[in-house]
Amino acid sequence: MQSLQYMSEYEISRATMAILPYFNEYGYLYSEVREFGRTVYVAETPMNIIKDNCLLFGSTYQGRIDAIRQQIGNRTLTPVLISETYGLCFFPLESPTSEKCIWVSHPNVRTVKSIDSKNSTLVFHNRTSIDVPQARNSLLTKIQKTAQIRCDYLLRNREIEMDFSWREF
Repeated sequence: MQSLQYMSEYEISRATMAILPYFNEYGYLYSEVREFGRTVYVAETPMNIIKDNCLLFGSTYQGRIDAIRQQIGNRTLTPVLISETYGLCFFPLESPTSEKCIWVSHPNVRTVKSIDSKNSTLVFHNRTSIDVPQARNSLLTKIQKTAQIRCDYLLRNREIEMDFSWREF
């Protein structure tokens, strides 16, 4: 059984599966964070959680976006590699400035199932799921783009590690 927890701020981890918009009883935009085994409600917007965690891991949100766009081109709905070290990479399902934007953790997505032509179910590795207002093919494209970014960064980091391992100081 899932336990509910309420927080004033949130640190993204490998257990974070998705950050969804949530309007509290007073109409304020907060976040519902889905983790393995629990749901956490946070008194911050999804965008603020993403921005705060970029800073926590050493860069600004805009710095992360600029770096990714230099790699893949100036596209909309740019994924954010919050931490290369921990593989924390999230992609937005719509404009990050939208109150309806859901942020999804790429490493935690298991599969995507189609509900109908405009809606899908994202299934996570722990077999929990969320229904989202996105066509399956649109989601698969976002997942593929995010996978390419993660792979490129992992390969680049390994090349750097290998280069340093052969040097003598």
